[in-house]
Amino acid sequence: MSRVVITTFGVLHGEPPEGNALSVDLRTALRNPHDDPGMRFKTGLDAVVFDHVMATPGAMEIVDDTVARVLALFDHVSDPQGLDLPVHVFCKGGRHRSVAIAEATAARLRAQGVPVAVVHRDIDKPVVQKIPTSQGGSSLWAGFAADGASGNVPLARSLRTLAAFIDRHAELGSATVTFVGARGNITIGFFGTELDMEERAAAVQLLADALDTPLDTQVYDDGQVILHAHKLVAGNRHISIDAPVARSEQDPSNAAKAVSR
Repeated sequence: MSRVVITTFGVLHGEPPEGNALSVDLRTALRNPHDDPGMRFKTGLDAVVFDHVMATPGAMEIVDDTVARVLALFDHVSDPQGLDLPVHVFCKGGRHRSVAIAEATAARLRAQGVPVAVVHRDIDKPVVQKIPTSQGGSSLWAGFAADGASGNVPLARSLRTLAAFIDRHAELGSATVTFVGARGNITIGFFGTELDMEERAAAVQLLADALDTPLDTQVYDDGQVILHAHKLVAGNRHISIDAPVARSEQDPSNAAKAVSR
């Protein structure tokens, strides 16, 4: 007998399940329970999280639309051989929004006599922390919180972008040292890390790409070469990234070689 198989997952926990499926993308939809520390470590199977998601404006419309799409397709795949209809519901962490919407959709389909199986792929995975702590003991969250209080939305958005990017690249999280300036400026340096020169060049290029800002090369009289990226985000607020990629005893051209690879 055919059935609908709903699989939930989080894009931050790996690639989507294989195969074609009807997809419901919730990455930028609905209120995210992760933002509330009281719900962060719960799941969409917990009543408080489920109710929070379903009370968000637009949630019922998403369920209605998903149910209508499933019913429209189910008759075409239903056959005596038992061909299943796969449905993928995903968000960032695969723990809150996707789980709640999948469960609400499954309940509606079952009420209409449609056989449904639900698999929550990432519900037991570690909670994705949006704001990584730096090697130096401070965190990007400190900068975001301080600047958010002053209403500096552009810088706050850039910090969120940068923090999320570092989350997706573990090699950056262990290499960066973050300093939060008195006016909310952020400096990320790769000085004194265990990364070799080419790795530093690649790391700072990744961060520059994340901020959509170009790199420039600064060559000093003593032969030191530093890759530098700068993002002016609001007024005189900025994010700076610096990485030494050649020492005085080395050929400064090593920096150019590293960046070009």
